[in-house]
Order: sequence, then C-alpha cells, then structure tokens
Amino acid sequence: MMQVNLSVTCVQSSITTLAEIEREVASIMQEGKAFDFSKGKGSKELFTIFLYAYTQYKAQEPSRGFLTIIFELLKKSQQYIGLKRKGSQFQDVVQQQPDEIDISLEIDISLKNDEVLSSILEVTASIIRKLVKLGEQPVIALISTITSHISNYLSQTKGQVFSLDLFAPTSIVYKLLEFLLRDAKLPKTQPIQQALEVILAQTFELFEVYKANSKYFIITIHSSSNKANEDEKTMRRMSVLFTDLLDLLVQYCCLYLKTQGGNVTQQAVRLYHCLFSTQAKEPGDEYFTLRERLRILNELNSIFNKVNEIILTEYYWGMLHEGLYEQDQYCRKVSMALLKGNLKSLGNESLYTGILTMAEFELHWTTFFDLYDTLESFGTHLTKAVWERSELFYAYIRKNYPPAKPLHPLLDFKAWLLVLYKRVQTHMNLKLRRYVQKSTLKRPYMTVHMGEYVFDEFLRSLNKGLLFKDANIYQQFSAKAQLLNQFYERYFTQECVDLMGDMSRYFKAIVTHVSHPQLIICTLKNLARDYPQMRGEGIVQKGFIGNQELLMIYDLSNSYFNEQVFSSRYLCWKYILRAISLYLDVTQPDLNYSLLLKLLGKLPLEFFSTKTLFSDPEGRSHALALINRLRNPISLLKAYLADIFQVRALASGMPKFGKEIDLVIEGIARLMIVADRHADVSEGPGESVWAQVMEGNWEAFSAIMGSPYLTPEVGDSKVRYLSVMMKIAYKYGEDKLRQSIRQDFITKGMHLVFERLDNNLLVPLQKYEHVQHQPSEMSKVHSLFQEFDPYYLELLSLSITMCHMDLNQANSSLDNAVKSLLQLTLKISKLSQSIEKDGSTTWVPYLMQYLVAKSLKAIVGCYANGIKTCLSKGVSYFLVSEDLLQFSQPLLHSLVDFRTIPKPTLDNDSLEQQRFLVDNNLTLSLMQQDILLMQWQALSHLIYVMSFDPELREKSLKPMYPLIADKAVDFLSCATRPYHPYLFKIIKDTYVPVMLQRLALNHDTQLIEDYQQVCYQVWGMIKELQTEFEAITLQEFIEFAFHADILEYYAAINRTSGIIQEVSFHTRMAREIFEQGNKYWLIARTAMNHFLVLFTKRPHLLLGFEDFLVNFTICTEIRSLDSEILLNKLERLIPEIFPKDYENLNMEEITYHGAYIRTVSMLVIEELIQRHKRVLSTIDALQIGDLEFIKAFENFIMKLLAINLDKRYERSSMPYSDGHRTKVRVWQTLVIALDFVDPKTIYRPELRAQIREFTGRDIISDINKQLWKVITLNHLATVRCYIEIVVIRFSLAHPSLTIQDPLFAKTLLDPNVKSTIASSFLVIAGFVMTKLSHDQVAHIPQGGQSITQLKQHLLEHMSGFLTSNGAHVRCVAQYFMHLISKDAVMRPFLPPGLSHILDFLTHNKDCQKVIKRHEEETQRMEQVLNSGMGGVAVVLSTKIDEQGEFLGVPYVEKMKEMISECMSGIRNANDKGFHPVKRESLWKEELKERMEKGAGINLQVNEAAQSNYQRKILPWEQVEYDHELLKRVYEGRKRNDIIMCAALIDKIPNLAGLARTSEIMNARCLVINNRAVCDTDEFKGVSVTSEKWLPIYEVAEKDLYNYLLFQKSNGYKILGLEQTANSRMLHEYSFPHKCVMLLGKEKEGIPQMYLSILDECIEIPQFGIIRSLNVHVSGALCLWEYTKQHLPASNSSQRQ
Repeated sequence: MMQVNLSVTCVQSSITTLAEIEREVASIMQEGKAFDFSKGKGSKELFTIFLYAYTQYKAQEPSRGFLTIIFELLKKSQQYIGLKRKGSQFQDVVQQQPDEIDISLEIDISLKNDEVLSSILEVTASIIRKLVKLGEQPVIALISTITSHISNYLSQTKGQVFSLDLFAPTSIVYKLLEFLLRDAKLPKTQPIQQALEVILAQTFELFEVYKANSKYFIITIHSSSNKANEDEKTMRRMSVLFTDLLDLLVQYCCLYLKTQGGNVTQQAVRLYHCLFSTQAKEPGDEYFTLRERLRILNELNSIFNKVNEIILTEYYWGMLHEGLYEQDQYCRKVSMALLKGNLKSLGNESLYTGILTMAEFELHWTTFFDLYDTLESFGTHLTKAVWERSELFYAYIRKNYPPAKPLHPLLDFKAWLLVLYKRVQTHMNLKLRRYVQKSTLKRPYMTVHMGEYVFDEFLRSLNKGLLFKDANIYQQFSAKAQLLNQFYERYFTQECVDLMGDMSRYFKAIVTHVSHPQLIICTLKNLARDYPQMRGEGIVQKGFIGNQELLMIYDLSNSYFNEQVFSSRYLCWKYILRAISLYLDVTQPDLNYSLLLKLLGKLPLEFFSTKTLFSDPEGRSHALALINRLRNPISLLKAYLADIFQVRALASGMPKFGKEIDLVIEGIARLMIVADRHADVSEGPGESVWAQVMEGNWEAFSAIMGSPYLTPEVGDSKVRYLSVMMKIAYKYGEDKLRQSIRQDFITKGMHLVFERLDNNLLVPLQKYEHVQHQPSEMSKVHSLFQEFDPYYLELLSLSITMCHMDLNQANSSLDNAVKSLLQLTLKISKLSQSIEKDGSTTWVPYLMQYLVAKSLKAIVGCYANGIKTCLSKGVSYFLVSEDLLQFSQPLLHSLVDFRTIPKPTLDNDSLEQQRFLVDNNLTLSLMQQDILLMQWQALSHLIYVMSFDPELREKSLKPMYPLIADKAVDFLSCATRPYHPYLFKIIKDTYVPVMLQRLALNHDTQLIEDYQQVCYQVWGMIKELQTEFEAITLQEFIEFAFHADILEYYAAINRTSGIIQEVSFHTRMAREIFEQGNKYWLIARTAMNHFLVLFTKRPHLLLGFEDFLVNFTICTEIRSLDSEILLNKLERLIPEIFPKDYENLNMEEITYHGAYIRTVSMLVIEELIQRHKRVLSTIDALQIGDLEFIKAFENFIMKLLAINLDKRYERSSMPYSDGHRTKVRVWQTLVIALDFVDPKTIYRPELRAQIREFTGRDIISDINKQLWKVITLNHLATVRCYIEIVVIRFSLAHPSLTIQDPLFAKTLLDPNVKSTIASSFLVIAGFVMTKLSHDQVAHIPQGGQSITQLKQHLLEHMSGFLTSNGAHVRCVAQYFMHLISKDAVMRPFLPPGLSHILDFLTHNKDCQKVIKRHEEETQRMEQVLNSGMGGVAVVLSTKIDEQGEFLGVPYVEKMKEMISECMSGIRNANDKGFHPVKRESLWKEELKERMEKGAGINLQVNEAAQSNYQRKILPWEQVEYDHELLKRVYEGRKRNDIIMCAALIDKIPNLAGLARTSEIMNARCLVINNRAVCDTDEFKGVSVTSEKWLPIYEVAEKDLYNYLLFQKSNGYKILGLEQTANSRMLHEYSFPHKCVMLLGKEKEGIPQMYLSILDECIEIPQFGIIRSLNVHVSGALCLWEYTKQHLPASNSSQRQ
C-alpha cells in the first residue's frame, strides 16, 4: 500500500488526464525506458504499480484504461517482432510463390527466449490479472478485440497462404489468451465461453493454414561426422519461430478444453484429426515433423488419453513407437514420458485380465523399460547383461499370436519388441548394434509374427554394414554369412507357414534394402534353397516368382549387377537361376515369358553350355531344372520364333518383346542349348531341338528375304535375329545341335543371306559410278549399313566356320560372297589411286571403303581364329578359301600401302549424308580412323593366315617383312590403345625375323640398339595405359621383347664373348615388368605364362632369369576384383608340362586366393626336374644347354636359401605377415627344387665333376652349409615343418656330408638349445638314423665313413636328449632311440647306461601307448618323405586356407599335441594313486566327483535371478581379459572363513590393494584370474610383500562359475558386491561365517550369468554424485565389515 501511495503522489503533479497517461506511456515505450529492467525486478514492479495506481486514481472507467494499456503494450510487442525480423530473408509470401519461401536459421527468433519480448509480455500479464478482477465485461471486450485481430489476419491472407511476417505479430494475442486461461481467475460465464469458442473456431482455421504451408518451414540438419554414410545423423525440425507460434495455438486449445470440463470428446477428436495426418503413409505426407507432433501430443495427451476414439488408433501409438527409436533425444524422452503416463492411467486390471496376471504384466513392462534404459545408457556391457531377457517377449508372442481379438496397444508386445530392435538400429554405438545383430542371428527361433523385423528391419540394419563393416571382401565374412544362412534356413524350414508368401516378401526386402555385395549374395543364396515344403504332390507347380518378381530381378540386373565385381555378379546370377528354376509360378496364366527370356539372355553361358572356357555343372543343373519346370519349352520356343520370323508379326512391330529383342533371342538360344541336352524334350527320334523350333520358320524367312514389297529394314532385322540366335547356339551348343544348325543353315538359309548381301550391298557398291544418281540403291546401302557390321559379318564368319573349318568343304554361295568382297577391296585400292590423281572426292566410294574394310577384317580374322581353334584342338587340316590365297599377295600389298580414299567434304548439298552420319553416331574423322584401324587388323590376320602356306610365306610374305616392320615401327608413335594388339603382333611377326636375319649376316650393334629402343617405346605405351590394357596386348609385347629366338641369339653370343649389354637389357626389362606386375595382376599373369612356356621348351634360357623364377614362386597375385577373369584349364595353358595327376586341381579357388602363379610355377619346376633326371640319367657327358640349365637352377636354389639369411627374414615373423608368407613359399619351393640335386641321376660322380667345372662351385656342399645355418634360426612351426622335410630328404641323399657337419653336432650337443630347434634336429637325426639303410654305400665318398659309423656318430649326440626337461623333446628322442634299439647292427653301439631306459620304454604299457601314437604320426611323415611323392604333391597335400597359403600340420606340433593327449590319458587311467602335483586344480576333480555322485552340492539357481539385474547404468566400454592359466597354491595359517574372489578384476593396482587388505584382515585367501601378476613390479609396489603371506589362488574367468558352485557345496555362502534390484545395504547385513565375496569387473560389475548363483547381493550406501566406488575400496569396506562382525573377543581385548 505504501508503494501505491508513493506512485499516486508521483503522478498527481504532472499527469491529470487519461490522454496524458496514454501519451506518457507511449513516450516511455518509445524511449524504451519501460523495458530497461537491468536495475532489478523492482523497477518492473514499480512500473506496473504506477500504471495500476494511476488508472484507479484518475480513470472513471478503469477497464478502459487497462485495455488501452494492454493493447499499447501489444502494439509495441508487434512492432518489436517486426523490427527484429526486418531485413531478413523472409518476404511477404502473399506476393510470392510458396516454393520461393526461404528460411534462414540465422534470423530465426524465439518468442520464449527473447528477453525484451518476455519482459513486455510479463507486464501485460500483470495488467490482465488486474483486468479480470474488474468483471465480465472487460474480459469480453478483451476477447472481442483479440477476435478482431485474428479475423483481420485471416481476411488479409484469405486463409490460404501463411506468412510469418504477418502472423508473428498477430500471434501475440494468443499470449493474452494464455494469460487469461492459465494465470487469471477467469469467470466461466456463458458469454465468455461463447467468445472463447469463436476464437477456437478461428484457431482451427489457422491450423489449416499452418498445415498447408508447414513444409516450407522444415529444416534438415546433417551431422558433421566424418564417419561412413550409415553413421551420419540427420534430423528434420521446424523453424523456431514457427514452432513457438504453433505452441501458442496448441496451448490455447489445451487450456480451452481443460476449462470446459465434462465431455469434450467431440472437440478433442476434431482437434486430433485437425493436427495429425492420420492417413499419412509416408513421412513426407505429414504436416509437421515428428518432433513437433510429439510436442503437440505431450501438451494434449492428458485430454487425448481419455478418449477411446484417439487412444486406440494405430496412428497414436505409431507416433510413440517412432519417437522411441528416433535419433533425436528429445523425441525419445517425450515418447517415454507419454508411454509411462499412458501406462499409469490405462494399465489397470481390466486391461490385461484373461491375458496376463498382474505380476506378468508388470514383469513384461519392467523388462521393456530395463532393456530400453540399457540401450539409452550407451553401454554395450549393460545391454549384453540384460538382452537375453527379450526372450520373455518371444514367449509371449508365441503364446498370444495371432490374437483371438485385437490386443490393446499396451499388450501388443510384438510391436514393443520391434521398437527395441529399431532403437538398436538408430543407436550410435556400433558395438551394441553388432552385438544385437549377432545375438539375433544365433536365436533358436523368431516366430512368423516377427516377419516385419525378419524381412525388413533386420535386413536393412545388416545392409548398413554393422555386422560386416570393415570386413575383407571374402575373409571374415564366411562365419557370419554362415550364421545368416542358418538363421533364414531355420526360419523357412521350421517356422514358416506360408512359404511362398514369406519368400516373396523376403525377395522384395532384398531388392528394397540390400545393396552390400556380400550380403546380397548371402540373401540370394537363401532364396535359392530347395526347402522341404516345396517337395510334395502338386506343390511343385506353384511358386512365388511371377511377373512382378521377374520385373524386379530385371531392374536389379540393370542397376546393381552392372556395378558389382565379376565373382559377385556370377554368383548372384547362379542363385537367381536356381530360384527361378525352383519357384517360377508357371500356373500364372499371363506369365511374361518375354521378360523371362530377357533374363535368361543376360545369364552367363557357363550355366547352359559345356563349350565355355570353364565348366559349371551346378549352373547347368539349374538350367535343366528350369526346362523341367516349364510346361512345354519346345512350344514356347516355337511360338516366339514364329512371332520373330513370320510376316504377320511385322505389322505390330512385336510389341511384347519390347526394345530389347536381342536379349529375348539370346534367351531363346540359351534355352535351346539346354533343351537339346534334355532327354525328354525331343518329339521325334533323333530330332534335335533346332529342327523342331525352326519348323516352318525357314519358309517365312525365305518369303521375307524375297519379298519386293517390304522395306530393306525388315529383311535386315530378320538377318539380325538369325545371326544373334545362331551365333550363340552354334558356338556353345552340343554336337547334335551344331550339326542340325549347320545342316539347316547351309541348305536353307545361307544362300538367302548371301543373296541379299549381294543384291543390297555388293551390287550397288560395284556400280559406284552410278550409285549417287540412284536414290533407291543408295537407300539400300544406308539401310544395310547398320546391320552389316555385326550381323551379316557374323553370319559370314559363322558360315566360314561351318563349311571351311568344321566340314572342310566349299560352298558356292559362301565362296562367291568372299570372292566378291575381296575383289571389292582391291577395286577400292585402285580407286583411291585414281581419286588422288584427279583430286575429286565423293561420298559413296568413301562409304564403300568403310564397309569393305570391315568385310576384309572379318573374313581374314575368321580364318585366323579358325586356324588357332583347330590347332588348339589338335586338328591339322582346315580349308582356307582359294580366293583368299589367290588374292593374298595383292591384298598384302594393298594393305601395306595403306592407300585410303581422301575424306570427302560435307556441304549443303550433302544433307542426306550428314543425316546418315548422325543417325549412325559417326563422323568422317571417326570413319577415317576406323578404316585405318581395320586395315591394321586385317594385315595382322592376313600375315598369320599366309604363314601357314609354305609357298606364300616364302615367295610373298617374307620379302615384305622389312617394309611391314618399318611401317609398323613408324606408326607406333601415333598409335592409340585399339591398335596395340594388332600392331604389336605385326611387329613380333615381322621385326624379329628381319632382325635375326640381318644379325646372322653381320653382328650390327645398331640393330640391337634399335630393337631395344622399340621395346622401351612399346613398354612405355603400355605403362601409360595403367589398367586399361588388354591381356592380348601384354602377351604380344612380352612375346616380342622376350622372343625365344632373340634370347637364343644372345645366349650364343654369351657363350663365345662373355656377358654383353644385351643380357642386362633383358634383365632390366624383366625387372620393370615384374615391378608393374606387383601392382597389376594381369601383367604378372601374362609374364608368367610366357616365361614358364619359354623355360619349359628351352630350359637353358633360364640362365640370367633366376630372380624372376624366384619371384614367381613367392609372389602373391594382387588382382583387381572388378576384372573378369577367364579361368582356363591348366592343360590349355602349358600342355607340355602338366601331368594328369594335377588336371583336377581346383584352379578357380587357387586363383581366387592369389596362388595361381606360384602353383603353376611349382608344377613347371617339378616337371623340369623330372624331365632332366630322366634324360641325364642315361648319358655320360653333358651338353652346353644342359650345363647352362644346371647352372641356372643352382643359382635359383641358392637365391631361395639366401632369402632366409636376409635381415628382413632372420627373425621369426608374425603369422601371415609378409615375412612369414615369403618364408613359407620359399621352403615349399625348396621341397620341390632340392630334388634336383639327386646323387643317383644329375649329380652322380661322373657328371658332378663336369658340373663343378662349368659352374665353378660344389652346389651340394654350398647347400649343406646354408641349410644348417638356416635351421638354427627362429621359424614359425608352419615354416619349420617344410624345413624339416627339405633337410631330411637332403640328409638321406647325402648322409656323410650332412651328419658330419660341425654345426649339426654343435647344435645337438648344446645344452641351452631352444626346444623348437632341438625338436627339429632330433626329427632330422631320427629319420636319418631309421631310414638310412646299411647297404647305402654307393654314394659315400672314398675314404668316408660307413653308414654304421655315421649312425654311431649321431647316436652319441642324441643320447643326451633322453632326459631333457622338455617333454616333447624328450619323447621324440626316446621314440627314435627305441626304434634304433631294434636295429641289430646298431644295438651293440648303444651306451650300457641306456639299456635300462630302453627296456623300460619297451615294456611299460604307458610308454607303448605313446610309442604307438608316435608310429602313426611318423607314418604320415614317411608318406611325405616317400620318394614316390613329388614335391608339388607335398605342398598341395593340404587345402589352401582363407589367407591364400598351403599350410600343413607341422610334424613337431602334431607330436606335441599327441604327447599332451597321451599324458592326459595316462593321468586319467585306472591308476588311482596318481595325482597331479599342483593342488589348485584339485577342486575341479572334487567338484566333478561330487556332481557325478549328486551329493553334497546344491545346484539350485536363485529364484529371483530373472528380476535380479544391475541398476547402475554406466557409459563405459567393455574390457577384454587375459585367460592364461598359471596355478600356484600357498599354504597359510588359520584364517577367517571369507574368500575374496577377484577373478573378474584385471587391473594390477586393484589386485595388489586387495591382496594387501586381505592379508591385513586375515582373509582365507584371494582368488585372481592370473597368478603371474604377482611377480610384476607394479603389483609388488602396492602389495608390499603381502603376496608372500597370503594364499593367492588362480581361477580363470571361464572356470569361475564352477568354482563358485564348488565352494557353495563346501558350505560357503556366495555374496556379490553389486547394486541390483534386490541388493541389501552393507550396514544392515549380517555376514555368515563362511562366505565368498565376489567382486565385479572394474567397469561392468558382476555379469548377469553370476547373479543367478549369488545367495545375496550387498550394496554400499552412496550419498554423493559419483555412482560407484573403486573395486578395491569397495572390497576393503566389505572385508572390514565382515571382520568387524566376526572379530574375536580376544582380539578386541588385546586392542584395548
């Protein structure tokens, strides 16, 4: 009251009227004084009191004064908002299109957070409170004014376009309404309610305007994460101002409905449908973002959840579901709050009666919240602890689905389980996502009612890369792919009730969600399984693949398959073919067979034919199954071919085939190939499929070809279809089909095709002088141009193959066509000369030249390829056209002259020609380049063909070599990639003979320099192409650069003149090639093929190239996975060297793993060795070529051995490191190569001297020295196993040299030698002792020791290992000594002291068991060492692993494993008196006995285990633990019966602190998981010697559960220190006398699996913010509490 009086006094003197008040208020507001509240709240209150006091004092109508002030403040607020948005990018949308609206976050303001605006509104709210106290009329006046404001806005915008600039100021009136309904005590009179209802109607109108324009105010925010795309977070939200304004409207509706009381159902339902797009099917159909919808729902939920028409709708709960798994944390929090609120208000007993009990209902929802809370915690370890509880929902789903009546959404736990899974998918923790995915894959069942997850969400989540992320292309995938295969196989075979429906859904999910290359292979594999449900009567004809599925497959092939690697695409096609053959719905009446044929046209031919480069029997079986599934394939093929070749099909243009008719025809050809191989499709005996399907079609084809009424395009199209079909069917069909096609085409079709070719092309071209004046003839040439290149020429080539190559017969039609084309070629050549003279250029001759060049290239190329094919098949007879041979010489001169018709000019008079070029996507320059390229191609083929005719080769071809070679070399500088294969081949075929011929006459160094320059030039061109080169290009270059004849010339020069520069040139060139080969697999593959063929045919040329053979044997083939690799059979590559034993090698797998080059190299090396051993074993003197090869091979062996002494490989490498791989491959090669130094054949005494004299060294002595150096180095077991094989073989071949080696004896006598090295030496010595026969004296040098003396020498050194401290070393020595003792010759030489040991080994039954197992392993080793088993067989005796290595089981490692098994068997034998020395493992044996007897142990699981879980949620990562077992036991004094179990703890300071505390508190013992930590300095520094006085036992984490059971059976109570739902406070708990205190992991606590065995859980009270204590501190507190409770009285008195 004092303040009021003060305010009155202040205003009496200066202001006297209401008008003055208004002016004063306006002035204050204009200057901003009223809004300066920086001095505190008092000034704001003073201003409000001032206004109120003056109004009461002066105004005769206080309400009018209040209203005036309110609306002055409102006006000022509106002006402030307008100024705030002035200059922004917002424009008045009334004057612009909606799509031009621009939103900028920088100028986005908030009505809630703006300080000035909030101050204005607070003052306004204070005045409104005063206004309401004045009665009903002022309030109605205020509401009416607000209504007028809104009406003005709606009339201004016409209720259609939303404008923030217009509505933002207007919307402040809703703040006034909020103050009225929320803060002021508004009287509920009827006039006021009516006025408010009018505003509600206006609000609904505003909602409609909002919805119509909301999409313009949605902002998409992307995260700034640099992670992969699947981890990128995006969020859609609305403009802040837009959201604030929407909140104002929603708040008004909410407040209005709450003030109504009673039944507001109708208004609530109307509001619900007004705000939410309940019919929306896609996110884009929604009016507002999820965030805004949840804000609205949160505001109105207290009203909505009381209305059944709302709360039971699917859309309402769908919003909650979506909000719970949304990435936006706000959405998740709001959704969870709404869910809990609904559960509280709706979760009464009537809801779940008859379905669940109250306890079950609460348990289900408690489990859901626990699972969801652990997901929100971001901790993988917490999710792992509780995720298994999701089994509760699966059990509920299996029991209650499908429901008898619709379930209430709160009882639909299938939907809530899906929410959990979807929340996992949106979780940012990658480890958590992986864990849930893997646990899902391992589930025993999923139930058919989880199909939405199984086929949609789960596949989508897998495809995001969470399971397969960072995995290698094929490594690490197999195990997880196996899980996925088993998962879906289990579902489809055990749970699925509608197989076809589920398969269709599964397939659509694959197409929609899957794009990961390996995942799509895996899913398609599941789709292509033959499930048991399909095997039944009448089921086979029904399938899920109909027209829609075929179209999806077709679209998939056009998009995904075009981007995938060869192997992926090939496997995908195989699985699709199998799926179609199993599940094609042939019962569908309108099945789109055209689409099916298009798909078949895209499939690899390996699925249909046996004539491809590599065979695929599995794919062919699927194609045969498809033939069986089709009801009548012959009728189908007949119908389609009739449509293609009949005249009646021309009018419609064959619309059912679509634009890709070629694919349809290719599919027909593939079906034809398979159907011809099928036994039951033939309608007549011996009648082929071709004859059946083409019946009547040849007549139609003939009618079309001879019809004068049809346009040329029609006939050309029929030739095209015939060409496409015959090319595939004849090339890849079986002999019966080929014979039928050949017979049919030669007799019925060939003359028609060539007659048309002659009439439409050859005749018009021959009349070239008049063609330009005959438009009809020109039209024929133009129409035939498009079909001539691939189709007519393909039929021409096919005809040559049929007649000349396959039948070796002439054909008049074919011969005439060939002759005409050759004559035209020569005619064009002459024409070019005449045109050059007169300078005239015309269009038609230029086009003639283009077409004839194509024809010549096709004809000559067909003969060249035919000759190659015949030679590869061993056929030495073939027919070459006499016309080609007759015209070959002039053709050769014409091609070498390269005379081309000058390019014509296109002017305004040649519009037709210009249009022709555009239609065919050509230009004159492009045609000119193509003509030149085709001339080089034809020249290359012509040289090859002419070389097979001796007369032509000598008289016509060889004289042209110099000219051809010079032109080819000159053209190199301007040649592009398409020229390379043909240009390089021409250079190889012509340049080399010319150079060798000139060198034979005179050794001219300039010729050699020119040759080297050409090689460097060509190699530079190849390197510039990088990965764009082709295999044929590389092959031609390498055959040229390393031509056998040139290398022979260099070798001859080398023999007479010593090393010259040319040899180093080839070495440098080869080194460069191999360096590039390490980057590009195609280079390495091509070089390997050439060099190995070269070394096989001319072994002496290996000299100087030993390094490269080493490179071949140790390299890893690094190849690009996006290249298509044609896997040839071995005998096709190098048929001279591969024995039949290796024909069935799985070269496809070997190639895939990058082992092709070294595998083939090993085969070549072995064959070379065996060949020379056979040849040289029968001769007494060596030729120079043999000596050169022997020298080269010796160099090769020494280079391999030298790799082991390289500093990079001296130390033992990590498994599968580069060093490990290299050493494995080196010794695998040496297993093969050292068979070369055979003293019986190549290195027998009479030849060994010659070899030593030529090479200048004794290779056997050198090898011996290197071997004993290498074997003493550290090697992994997988390397040492091959070393042992090599050394044993070498020692058996050269015993006197190896056994007496000083290093051998020194190592065996070394008492400190490593056990691995000692084992290898013992194995070597043992096999030499037992396998070296006494009559083997032929190869002992004169004056050398006898075999008996050598064995005695070994025996002396081996004896010391009989008592070695290494078990496996001792057992190996004892075994071989036992074998030696059986040798009557050697027994007298045994030391007398060994007789008792040997007798014991002979008679002890346990020793005999070990010896028997030794014999089994030794026999396996003997098979490897058997001289009849080749080195390659040894290496390839094991299957190649995923790392691309052939790694067998090492002998020593196998012996170790065997010895361990035998020792374990002996300990577990009937001898009860034997016990292990280590006592810490006694509890295991005792527990086992008790469990077998079933006495003294209580295995009951805690009943509360299901509800006993961790309550703490800590965002920590999981910690890995060491499981090494080192057990020691210390005896101690009498102690308190509390065992501190810290087996889950791994941090050394915590363990050391617990040891110190346990010793001080006199605990029974401390249990840890690794006793070795007690010896570390870190442990000792904290424990201060307590480990010496405290018993510390070791129990691995894997044994902890059984250990706790054991102690429980001993009467101990198992206590856990953990915060759980049922834990008891430490200060309230009475400790039992005997107890085990289990401490949890440092971060995760006690895992869930141990909670079930605990008798009690103890919790330490906490009162701070941090929610956990250090585990050492926690253990110390509990230990002290136990000690305090059980403190003896004597101890207490002593303390006092």
